[in-house]
Amino acid sequence: MTPKQVVLALGCSLGFSVGQIFFKLAARGMRSDNLPLGALRSLTDPCLIVGLALYGGITLLWLTLLRSVPLSRVYPYAALAFVLVPFFSWLLFGERIGPTYVLGVALIVAGVIVSGL
Repeated sequence: MTPKQVVLALGCSLGFSVGQIFFKLAARGMRSDNLPLGALRSLTDPCLIVGLALYGGITLLWLTLLRSVPLSRVYPYAALAFVLVPFFSWLLFGERIGPTYVLGVALIVAGVIVSGL
């Protein structure tokens, strides 16, 4: 992969991760007392709209990347979302991340590095 393709792949992973944070924010705003109606109301939630728009834009970028890079070469970068989303969850929502999860994240990062060689 060229340096530009690597940057695009990293950008996609970051974009999908940020989208997940917006989905979490939208989910936190949903009321569970009337789930069907609450789900319909959530369609106007700004966080959900931003998350969906971000996912749509990043998907178009991902498709552009796939035109020139084999899926088997670029897909490991998608695994970085398993690193970024928990980090953002810890940073923004105070979610706990245990030592075994940190070990797993380190193995994912090592796998992305090895697969990129």
